Amino acid sequence: MALPGYSPDLNPIKGLWKWMRQELTQLCCYSNLKALFDACKSLVKTINTDPLGVVNRLWPKFELDPDEEKLGFST
Repeated sequence: MALPGYSPDLNPIKGLWKWMRQELTQLCCYSNLKALFDACKSLVKTINTDPLGVVNRLWPKFELDPDEEKLGFST
């Protein structure tokens, strides 16, 4: 099956990079490269303890979740 030229939803590594940015660098600035590297290793060690959680988070969503969609609208 041919994929579109840019399809981040179908590329799990894009989701992993986004997850790492959210967890590690979104609200933090590391003093040196070693500190960032250690934080990355720690995150990888943590997520590797729950492989099913990683799959659930990174697997492409093809259906809308009604409960999640409710959050996007105010009543």
